Amino acid sequence: MIHFFFSHNDDPSSENRRLQGTKLLPNVLTIAALCVGLTALQSTIEARYTNAMLLILVAAVLDGMDGMVARLLKASSPFGAELDSFSDFVSFGIAPAILLYSWNLSNGGPFGWVASLLLCVAVALRLARFNVKNMTAQSQPQELAAQKAFFEGVPAPAGAILSLMPIMLGSKIYPDDDQTFPFVLVAVWVIFVASLMVSRIPTYSLKRLRLSQKHMIPVLAGVALYAAALASEPWATLILSCLAYLASIPHSYKRYKLLYGNPVANQPRPIATAEIDAKEEQDKAS
Repeated sequence: MIHFFFSHNDDPSSENRRLQGTKLLPNVLTIAALCVGLTALQSTIEARYTNAMLLILVAAVLDGMDGMVARLLKASSPFGAELDSFSDFVSFGIAPAILLYSWNLSNGGPFGWVASLLLCVAVALRLARFNVKNMTAQSQPQELAAQKAFFEGVPAPAGAILSLMPIMLGSKIYPDDDQTFPFVLVAVWVIFVASLMVSRIPTYSLKRLRLSQKHMIPVLAGVALYAAALASEPWATLILSCLAYLASIPHSYKRYKLLYGNPVANQPRPIATAEIDAKEEQDKAS
């Protein structure tokens, strides 16, 4: 039965089959993220909003893991990319949009529903744009280099988490009751996040993050500290994380402009390394 998962041209040796089996792991993680996102919808229907929000956060973790595992195993494929897009649309488009509508935006009637629709449509548009850029970047090394270091707009998982900030604040401010914020404030925030996702503002990507050996211990200590903060004060930690991410966007814009020119232009231009170093030294001096 396992032969179904392999092409007819695959080497039938058992060792090769084990290797191919490990390359299914990214798709397994993607399907797990999809199931978690669908379960978040179930929790929303049952009015378990905190549980639904936590499930969306778990889906975001799984989404990050599947891409990382695919790169480590060199198991990236067009099938996996399409499956990942479908999973992202459910987990970071439909699930948070319905959650926000059920939690608060339904108080605004059709206006609240429009805000939910805009969030969902923004995720669909940025995923479609991301897939198209992935296909065109393969033949344009300059664009591929820029895409590995930066996202164009806020990525779908980050956008979904940002859109849930009002629920995090509500859970922190009103932990013992069901009070929420005026729907107008939530709608404005949701539309703002949707606009960030479809914008062309460059934001940092961790795909090319490399750590030297001397930085490994401090980074692991930082991860442990962050995990402890999540365990003790989850909502405050997540809110501060969202604010820190928003604060990084102006810096990512400046960095992109230094490396590749104006992000509004359709074709990024690489700058010589010496010129980059000179500009960085000039910025530090100023």
